[in-house]
Amino acid sequence: GESADVYTLLGNRSVDPESASLNLYPLWWSNASAASTWRMLIPLFYFAREGDERTFLTPLGGRGWSESGERAFVNVFGPLFHHSVSTRRDEELTAFLWPLFEFHREGETSETRMAGLYTRRVSPGTSETSYLLGLAHAKSTETGSSHRFWPLYSWTSDVQRPGIVYDLTLFGRAAHGDARKTWLFPLYSRERTTSRESWDALIGLVQHSQEGAARKTLVWPFFSSSSADRAASESLVPKSTLVGWSDWEGGRS
Repeated sequence: GESADVYTLLGNRSVDPESASLNLYPLWWSNASAASTWRMLIPLFYFAREGDERTFLTPLGGRGWSESGERAFVNVFGPLFHHSVSTRRDEELTAFLWPLFEFHREGETSETRMAGLYTRRVSPGTSETSYLLGLAHAKSTETGSSHRFWPLYSWTSDVQRPGIVYDLTLFGRAAHGDARKTWLFPLYSRERTTSRESWDALIGLVQHSQEGAARKTLVWPFFSSSSADRAASESLVPKSTLVGWSDWEGGRS
């Protein structure tokens, strides 16, 4: 029909109603159609056209652009420097000594990275920063803020802590609304809300909690007490102390 293909040891030529290609092994490669065209001469250059967009690359660098001005990029020595802009997608990318430094923006969201030492992401209502391969972290949202330096400390006032690492620091504090939590591992931990308060020390050997009229105290293995809570008095831990008592409505032990 209207298609033809020729193959030789030096190259090939293909033609059909939609496109045509000519390749001379192993240096020259090309294809052309109504919508796009590309040509490559290894290792000297690569050129591509797709619609009104153009791309030209060489071993020393490259450039991309569109006749409408919606897209453009400049590249020098590959990873040495790169900058690209797309107004159609509202996107921008800048890299210097990649992966040492990279800045990427898409719409109202932007991200800056510096070889694992520094990463910052900003979007409407939220900003998040990471330092030293994630050892230090800071985050701010519309509901609160958080920051930590692992393994020394963490602090947050957000509804939810941003990740389990915030619970694995030696000292920590979480506060949001009427809820509070503070700990100094392994010596002390305390939680408080409007209806309940509890604290413990020495990884649970010393405990105290109060919720309404119910109150429990434990100094293991010496002493335990509870009031208005029969279930607590019947658990195994209070019964394992040398001295203990419990009061509840209608009974005492």
